[in-house]
Amino acid sequence: MASPASFSRDSFAEETRPKLDSSTPPENNSFLLTPPASCGQEATSDFDADEWIRTLEGCRDASTSCPSTTRIRVPSVHYPRAMGELRRRPSLSGFIEDKVQWDYDSASGIITLRMPAPVHDVFSTSVANEVHKQLQQIATQRDKDGAFAGQIINGGSSRILLQKTGEWPTDPTIQLQRHPDAQFQHKQAAFPGVVLEVSYSQDGKNLKKLAWDYILHSNGDIKAVIGLDINHGVKPSTVSLWRPEYTRDEGDDLDTLGVRTEISYRAFRSPNLDHVNGTDVIQLALCDFTTDALSDVSTASICIKFERLAELLDEAEEIQKAREQGSDGGIRSKRTLKKRPRSSSPAEQILSDDELVFRIQEREALKQADVKDRDFHPPVKRRS
Repeated sequence: MASPASFSRDSFAEETRPKLDSSTPPENNSFLLTPPASCGQEATSDFDADEWIRTLEGCRDASTSCPSTTRIRVPSVHYPRAMGELRRRPSLSGFIEDKVQWDYDSASGIITLRMPAPVHDVFSTSVANEVHKQLQQIATQRDKDGAFAGQIINGGSSRILLQKTGEWPTDPTIQLQRHPDAQFQHKQAAFPGVVLEVSYSQDGKNLKKLAWDYILHSNGDIKAVIGLDINHGVKPSTVSLWRPEYTRDEGDDLDTLGVRTEISYRAFRSPNLDHVNGTDVIQLALCDFTTDALSDVSTASICIKFERLAELLDEAEEIQKAREQGSDGGIRSKRTLKKRPRSSSPAEQILSDDELVFRIQEREALKQADVKDRDFHPPVKRRS
């Protein structure tokens, strides 16, 4: 996965930096934006390709402290050019594709780039493993439910391209892109049936908005969105669960798709890290895992207790401490060794020379332009 002509990172030019409204809570570090160009209004500024690339380069620069979440505003009118600039740099493009979670909302023109902290990834992976283990148990059954469960895969954080619909008149060639923290999908389905999103600390993830996007723009094929909000010190860590809701107004021939909140920010760990509401559960039906067109199965359920969520979160935080507290962290080898430097392969040298290639191409273009300038002879006025 992860965003526009102006940039909402520390590297924002001051005159284009969006201001936080006083009513914006500090824990939701989202930026209040001007209407995107796709709304029939002009973009607030010209697209700055250099700033765009510098922001992406910051995600892979080991010498800088890149924030776990970066938001960049790229109105849809500039999006094709932004992607073109990225594709011109294969090594950077490959890094972003491989290592960065990337969401794009063409209506707001926001690209969100996420490089989650270890506790975020370890926790979301552990929760997904709990779901997957129960699916595997059902898959051992010699019946229709077992055959169905055997077709459900853990899709990890791979991107989902949603069908953008709604009030904003957007370019139909630019899809709404999301990178969830975990997802479960039937092998024959176009969309996952169950999606997991984790909001860690102050990364500004709006879980409810994400749930609406997933459900509405998959036409209801995403049947359950689990939101886990991790906090400590001031706020509890909570669970939410959203599902599609179908209603029909009197006189209408069609159902209206909406979103129903089944669990709303229910605490599973208190601000002082105590486990709470331990017997409460997240409950998913087997038929939740894919579109109705494929889910002719029983209502066998998969459950995760809140107590188990709290245990998994505690474990994830311990793993992060062990990794990142240096000499005070986890157990490590005490061997004293010399280390032989590795020579670069030709392929690596080629990848590291991407920018040199583009500079050469730019110089050649300037030379050609200079030749054309020298060949130009202005018309001579004849004296009458």
